[in-house]
Amino acid sequence: MLKKLKALFIALLLFCISFELFSLSFLYLYPQAELAPRLPSYHWNNVLIPKETKVVSSEAGIWYQPNLDLKIAFNRFAGCEPYHLITNSYGARDSERSMSSTSARVIVLGDTMMEGMGVDVSSRISNLLETKTGIEHLNFSVKNTGSLHHLETYKTLASEFEHDAIIVGIFPYDDFIDADLEKKKVFDAGYSGHFLLGDYPNYTKVSHESVQEKSEDFVYVEALLHEYTYSWHFLLYLRNRSKAGSQKFDSPSAYYHHSEEDFMKVVFPLEQLAQLAPNKDIYLVSIPYLNDLEAYENTTTAPFTEKMLHFAEKYPNVEYFDLLEPVTSYASGDTETYYFPCNKQHFSPAGYALAADILYENLPLYATKRAEAELASSFR
Repeated sequence: MLKKLKALFIALLLFCISFELFSLSFLYLYPQAELAPRLPSYHWNNVLIPKETKVVSSEAGIWYQPNLDLKIAFNRFAGCEPYHLITNSYGARDSERSMSSTSARVIVLGDTMMEGMGVDVSSRISNLLETKTGIEHLNFSVKNTGSLHHLETYKTLASEFEHDAIIVGIFPYDDFIDADLEKKKVFDAGYSGHFLLGDYPNYTKVSHESVQEKSEDFVYVEALLHEYTYSWHFLLYLRNRSKAGSQKFDSPSAYYHHSEEDFMKVVFPLEQLAQLAPNKDIYLVSIPYLNDLEAYENTTTAPFTEKMLHFAEKYPNVEYFDLLEPVTSYASGDTETYYFPCNKQHFSPAGYALAADILYENLPLYATKRAEAELASSFR
């Protein structure tokens, strides 16, 4: 009996090793980024703080836990390097900031693009702008959130920090999903947060908490497999491959394809933000995904852009800037340089740098700094 158990154990061990090697080889030779974006990180902190608890409920819907030190290992076989996700004492992916300041400061709100998905903080838009201008950019962005979350984050946390201006990153495709509970359930069943129900402007805010069906012990086992095995990621790839709607970014560009109801759910919280902070300069910046660039036509203004320009005209403290046209011009024929090959809907370091340069050159917020830089260069 003991020999049989020993033989069974050895056979099982050999199978696990073989399957792990097969999974490693498969992900290396067939790196379909959008279906297998992650790889093992070999970072023990990720196991101690498993995936399900990295983002927690808060008054603003969801928020990172404070003092995280995580390593996000994208698929390096498909052209992406691991990056660190470190949060400060109040849960923002940012350096520690004081509540008060005698210098001008900017609050930054948004989701993955403004949070800097795929890169360390030094390479994301807000930090690049801070380096260029010397103006502190306090980043309160968090993944998987929309304009309602940005409003509530500002109300409950960001507004407590002295500041002079606000930049809000808008991502039309994701924001239309994040604003609609039924859409969100389809694309992210485990999401918890706040949503608007009803018709503009008589919305009712509701909270949605995902059902946690996994036991606490299994959550840690899953995290261990996630961070230390290729086999787990291969199985996730197979699940995503068979899952209906997994190729969600193949959908038409939201700049051109959205309903009026979708648009109003996105813009209503921005109206509230403009009224909540009448003495602050608010810059709404829409950032395109790859499918938006492919849909853009140089001779026409996208419907989303036209609507946002019209919205901004209603409020003296609001300006809207669309990155669609300038990013398309720079990235035309070379999108692989500006978007991650392993996650084709997000900027690469070159894409973040391009966006930061464009905003620096175009936002009135930086006009004084640009003038100072030009004056200094004229004396060289």
